[in-house]
Amino acid sequence: MRAGSRDRTAVAAVSVLAASNVMTNRVLPPVAYVPWNLGLAATLVALARRAGCDDAALGLDRRDLRRGAVAGAAGAAMVAAGYGAVLASGAGRTAFADERVTSLSTSTAWWHVLVRIPLGTALAEEVAFRGVLPALLEGTSRPSWAPGAVSSLLFGVWHILPARELRRQNASVEGLATAHGELPVLVAQVAAMTAAGGVLHVLRRRAGHLVAPIGVHVAANVLGLAAARWLARGTDRAGGVIAERTRPGRHTRR
Repeated sequence: MRAGSRDRTAVAAVSVLAASNVMTNRVLPPVAYVPWNLGLAATLVALARRAGCDDAALGLDRRDLRRGAVAGAAGAAMVAAGYGAVLASGAGRTAFADERVTSLSTSTAWWHVLVRIPLGTALAEEVAFRGVLPALLEGTSRPSWAPGAVSSLLFGVWHILPARELRRQNASVEGLATAHGELPVLVAQVAAMTAAGGVLHVLRRRAGHLVAPIGVHVAANVLGLAAARWLARGTDRAGGVIAERTRPGRHTRR
């Protein structure tokens, strides 16, 4: 299919993504998040295939699955090492103080870890931003870096609405917004997600299959959730010990 037709399909895909972003962040109840995003991913793949994109272009070629899985596992291990280094050093711990995560019940947290994050977030976003959009934006008349750059920028923009919610739930982000203004902090968040999208795009290109960035995406979100809840529990236990020791009439043996 000609490049003009793919460009029109790319515009349609971006429009679908924009509408979906508003729906999941402002309209739909949480229970609809996973089925909606799975439907979104299926719709985008159908649009791309109708425009002439094959499985290899979309990162869905089964011949690349094994290589992609190995790359994804290696990337996930690097993410885990990064989280471990941050937690061990104590640097940036306040960034994990996210009430959206720490307020979850245990059963809901497991739902996030096993279903919402892998299927509703990682799979859907990687299909959209590392599979469908780059495939639709490829063309002989464009520089080779353009599809990855555009899709990564759109990935950053995709996170504007969640970033605004994060400010209300994360004391660290709220503090930065109060000190420097909401707009600079929002721009920094979008830039960070754009950069993350660029890294995931390179991983997808080198590994060949979407399973690679999906694995890294799942690791980043799941381990972030686990770190936030672990730190919150540690803070609660420490607070309980301090309260017990400072209760009037309570003395500690020496």
